[in-house]
Amino acid sequence: MNEKWKSWMEVAQVLHETPGAEICCPECKVGMLEFKDELIRGLDKVDGYIFCNGCGAYAVLSRVSKNNP
Repeated sequence: MNEKWKSWMEVAQVLHETPGAEICCPECKVGMLEFKDELIRGLDKVDGYIFCNGCGAYAVLSRVSKNNP
């Protein structure tokens, strides 16, 4: 796993453990990250969008919906 992707995975872990945490962008180190979940209906998954309000860097992480039986 490259270092860039690893840093985004660490951000996702922090957001999962501490919803609402304020985190600096791992790329520009200045902007603050914002997070938005989007349920993908019919696929039982959620896409998590993490993006920097400063430089525009982003990552999209998919996971199985908690409502999946």
